[in-house]
Amino acid sequence: MQGAKRSFADKAINTKLENLRTKAEYTHFIYDKVDAQYYLGICSCTGTVWGRIRFMVTGSAPIAREVIDFLKIAVSCPIYEGYG
Repeated sequence: MQGAKRSFADKAINTKLENLRTKAEYTHFIYDKVDAQYYLGICSCTGTVWGRIRFMVTGSAPIAREVIDFLKIAVSCPIYEGYG
């Protein structure tokens, strides 16, 4: 990804990560409206309809904080971990 798409994706990721860490918000008014998930390349692998996902659950082992944070902003929903 190069040029405008790359710049847009970087700005979307950085802004949404900052909002997640400071305000605990998964969504962003502007970036969610222009479908940031398309630019992040997530849509094709999930096969779900965006906006209908309420939460996700993962289990068996802890996942790196960076991975969980990225998934939260990409899917715009909370992700619960269960392991032990």
